[in-house]
Amino acid sequence: MLDGQGNPGTAPAYAAALEALYSVSYAVKFASRHSGRDYVVGPLEGLWTADDPDAFTRGEKEDWKWTMMIPQPGWISAGEVQDGIAKAAARHVPGLDLLRLETLDDGLSTSVGWHRKSSKPSCANPCDGSEPFRAGTRELLLARRGIHWLGSAVWLN
Repeated sequence: MLDGQGNPGTAPAYAAALEALYSVSYAVKFASRHSGRDYVVGPLEGLWTADDPDAFTRGEKEDWKWTMMIPQPGWISAGEVQDGIAKAAARHVPGLDLLRLETLDDGLSTSVGWHRKSSKPSCANPCDGSEPFRAGTRELLLARRGIHWLGSAVWLN
């Protein structure tokens, strides 16, 4: 996983993070396949937060903080990931120094977005031009479930 901040549509750090994640994930996958254990590279996942949660409502993407990740199978070791990083470094992939292997355990979580062509809550990619999360919707949905906003949102792409 890699951390950064800024508009995912324009921030160079975001593009570098994705390049690093995919380069290492595919290097690890092909090494695993070569040793007899093939798998499909997992989906890109993101944790999104902002110092002011209303930055999502206002669509102020420059204020977004993100952690991007691609899940790895449980049998992949830290050493195999380091080998993947070395292979990506040989190709001068940017952002590798920020990459880390970590087990994520967020506990009980929820994810709500607003799809641009529907009035129904759904998971929506925050970078695809979707209408910003409607003011009050987050508070209403979370309050009904007795959940308090901790300032982060998750999108699975």
